[in-house]
Amino acid sequence: MGTHKKQLDVIMNNMSNIDRGISIVIPTIGRDSINNLLKSIHSDTTLKNHEVIIVGSSSTINKILNLAKEYNCIKFVEQNVLSVSLSRNIGINHAKQELISLIDDDDLWLEKRTQTFTQATNTYNKSIIFGSASIFDQKSNKLTYSIKEKQITESDLIRQFRRPFYLKQKYFLQVGNCAFLKKTSVPKFRENLVYLEDQIWVFDVLNSGLQVRQIKDLTIKYYFSRERSNIRWSISNEKQIFLTLNELVPKLGISYISNISLKSLAISSNKQKFISARKDLFNNFTFGTLDRLRFLALSAINLLVNLK
Repeated sequence: MGTHKKQLDVIMNNMSNIDRGISIVIPTIGRDSINNLLKSIHSDTTLKNHEVIIVGSSSTINKILNLAKEYNCIKFVEQNVLSVSLSRNIGINHAKQELISLIDDDDLWLEKRTQTFTQATNTYNKSIIFGSASIFDQKSNKLTYSIKEKQITESDLIRQFRRPFYLKQKYFLQVGNCAFLKKTSVPKFRENLVYLEDQIWVFDVLNSGLQVRQIKDLTIKYYFSRERSNIRWSISNEKQIFLTLNELVPKLGISYISNISLKSLAISSNKQKFISARKDLFNNFTFGTLDRLRFLALSAINLLVNLK
């Protein structure tokens, strides 16, 4: 009798977890793509008890206010500072459901994402769960996949920032593809960062005692734009990332600057932006011989890209 009761309790607990409510947090700057995102969210047949929290400026909210007529689950939260990290922090604070999932306004929510994250957070209830991703390159119109099953450690993150410039990032840790239980009390996003805030937040998560896991299930269609990444590059941003990484791991900042900082610009066709950025780095950082050889290789890559 006791064994049957335990089995019934497990079944009832699992059923309860399946019906767990979800708060979906969307920071937005008013991109038209948010319409497609909302359609993709509500096409998920495993989505039941939910709320959608859209955080943006007053002008952005006024632009998309009509969406509330189509989706009565939407809650608008006004935030007039241009900071995706601040928007995420505010959205998380407003979340009322047990499960929280973040997604950006230019990506798509995939079928069964709700069920996938519900089950994963039930199994790993002290973890931030990142799904795997299908990645659509908006310039080449090519679709690739980043699929991993791995508990992410600090060593994994350190290797991401020290990874040679000629290799792709091994783990897809974009915050717009994660979920966690509200009760886990995740650390806040660093609001002074406007780039790479995702992976630096993962450092803070691990340092807080929580775990991070990437699962093999596809949960997002991620729209990649190199041009958009390049626009965000500025020497002030790079100096802030440098200081933050060095604070987390000694000398990790210079590894990032010499290996990763110029990579996106180097393989883009924006020759002038690359040259200007390289000059800014040399004016603000001290590099050794090996670092200079990396920059020479990146310069050659940029030259070849522009000759095509």
